[in-house]
Amino acid sequence: MYKSKARAGWLAAALCMIILTACSKPQAEETNLIDISNVVASETNFRTTTVRRGTYAEESQTSGVVRFPFSSDLEWDRPGCRIAEICVQRGDHVAEGDVLIRFTSEESLLDLEEMQLKLERLKEEYETGIENWEEDIDTAERATWDLTSYAWVRADIEVQRRKSAYEQYCCDMDHQIEALERSIAKRQEEADKNVLKAPYEGVIDAVPLSGEGSKVSMGETLISMHSETRLVVGADNTQGKFSYDQEVMVRMRERSFEGRIIAASNILPTSYRSDYMVIELDSEEAVDFLAGRQSVAITVTGETLSVDNALLASRQAVILSGGDYFVQILGEGGAIHRRPVTIGSVNNNGNGTDVWILEGVEEGDTLLLVNG
Repeated sequence: MYKSKARAGWLAAALCMIILTACSKPQAEETNLIDISNVVASETNFRTTTVRRGTYAEESQTSGVVRFPFSSDLEWDRPGCRIAEICVQRGDHVAEGDVLIRFTSEESLLDLEEMQLKLERLKEEYETGIENWEEDIDTAERATWDLTSYAWVRADIEVQRRKSAYEQYCCDMDHQIEALERSIAKRQEEADKNVLKAPYEGVIDAVPLSGEGSKVSMGETLISMHSETRLVVGADNTQGKFSYDQEVMVRMRERSFEGRIIAASNILPTSYRSDYMVIELDSEEAVDFLAGRQSVAITVTGETLSVDNALLASRQAVILSGGDYFVQILGEGGAIHRRPVTIGSVNNNGNGTDVWILEGVEEGDTLLLVNG
């Protein structure tokens, strides 16, 4: 009986070994179906972006609170002039190009008066000369009446000579008078150009108090005027990004208006530069909107940089460390390479999301997004 029990235990143990062996074979085959070399961590663990070529456009923004009607203080820059005529008065509405003041130059006035006096004397001399010549010819003709034959012929030749000389005299005097009259007309035409004209349609605010005949000083404000249809605003340009004649968008509270920069000193030498720029809003709607408001906060937005065919990447792919810029390039097999790059510009205003990269990457490179 003891042997039977031992044989039964041995059989049970053998049966367990067979069962365990059978169960272990399928498990080994299932593990071999997964090849860990095919797993690319970058496809599941990293966010990436691709370097591309495109147009890099950067907008800048600034602010200001200055608002005033478009006004001008008009001066006359020619020395030695006097006011000949004031053609407008305070409150007058004028059109662009209307004459506001006529001037006379002291030098040209003296020359003109001298030429006019010379012309008067020349005409008087001419009249007297005609009388003398006609009287002389008449006397010579009378002297021939009592002559006969050869003596008459000689006397008549003298009469004809005097008539010829008289005609030459008249021709010369006419020429001198015409030449002098042309010179006077030309000088008068030049004097007529000595006028101060309205640079735009507007209203006269002030006129010279000195009146006609007074001498004009250099730098003296003669006419002050403003426009009722044009408006300018002032804004900060400390960084010098905005430039003359640039189109911008000016936002005032809930309204936005198109504008153009009519004064910006970024092109001047440093010693003459100003941190202030002037923007013109040629819009009647803007004038109506700002009517009666002394000061309105403004925001000025404009495209200050545009580069075609630039290498672009997301700002989230660029790392700033120790004053230098870096990117992480995803290579084959998931390898990551840290590489320094040179930045052309980073759009830090508005909705800018791109970085302009000058060197360090190539079009098509895959970069890791590490920020944001």
